[in-house]
Amino acid sequence: MGSAPTRFCNSIYRKKPSPVIQFPLDPSLTAFRHSAMATEWVLYLGGQDSAYLGSAALEAFQLIEQIEDKLSLYRENSDVCRINRLSIESSIQVDFDTIACLEAAFAASAMLDETFNPFLGAPALQAKDQIDELEHNGGPKENGHAAQKHIVAIDRQNRVAKKLESGPLLDLGGIGKGFALDRIAELLLDWEIDTGLLVSGGSTALALPDTKKETLRLEALDCHLEPGRAIASSGEGVLPNHIIAPLDSQPGARYARSWAVADGAALADAASTAAILMTSEQLQETAKNANIAFAIQAKEGEAIQTFGDFRQKP
Repeated sequence: MGSAPTRFCNSIYRKKPSPVIQFPLDPSLTAFRHSAMATEWVLYLGGQDSAYLGSAALEAFQLIEQIEDKLSLYRENSDVCRINRLSIESSIQVDFDTIACLEAAFAASAMLDETFNPFLGAPALQAKDQIDELEHNGGPKENGHAAQKHIVAIDRQNRVAKKLESGPLLDLGGIGKGFALDRIAELLLDWEIDTGLLVSGGSTALALPDTKKETLRLEALDCHLEPGRAIASSGEGVLPNHIIAPLDSQPGARYARSWAVADGAALADAASTAAILMTSEQLQETAKNANIAFAIQAKEGEAIQTFGDFRQKP
């Protein structure tokens, strides 16, 4: 299961590989790889013998599969699709991870001035030419505008989700991979593994709390990732017009690429998506108030502009 550690990991946006996130890793870390959620996951782990690390990585990959089963917009029996098929005022019991991811999504939306919204499934599927996927999410519906609507209520104690509004479809794709990285980190800490870097698709990475400080190179921009923090990158290099603005449910990217560093991979994942849609004033204000650092690139090859403590180095 283990393999020689890879010296760097390229971004998932392979058709336009520059800029890429590179991780100059400690050679003592062992890489464990797995494919899920339409991307590659790499766990660079250390601090224990390789057999022990391999057993922990196997359990982590099983956890990813379980989370995908619950959160996928493309699996008919997932919790997300079941929620989308609910009629108004109906409710269902869902998995704890579904509740936890919804809570993370709602919290991220509040922190990001509602530029991140988890109820943009219909316009996102339309933008990706995946209209057929609407069928197992309750069929074609009037999109409505997801902004400023309370669409689903959750009861954490009883693991219940209740539909309050029809129309907008739940889609946790903008936060799900980051959420899974956070859950993997929790699992690994239960295994007493606190050294390593967890990577999803080369575009989101989470440093475990006892990891040596790594330097992440974003083209000409070097930033220092503190242990316990996460970095994520978003862009439209492979799939244009797929990032949807909540206010009008239309494609609304302002920049070619964005990055975000935050406490936790779920928040970093959501923040990098939101950053594509935010004005420079919103980015500055959010960086100041939410302990999130942002970087944006208006066009490929242009200078990268930063907001917050993004250029910090070891």
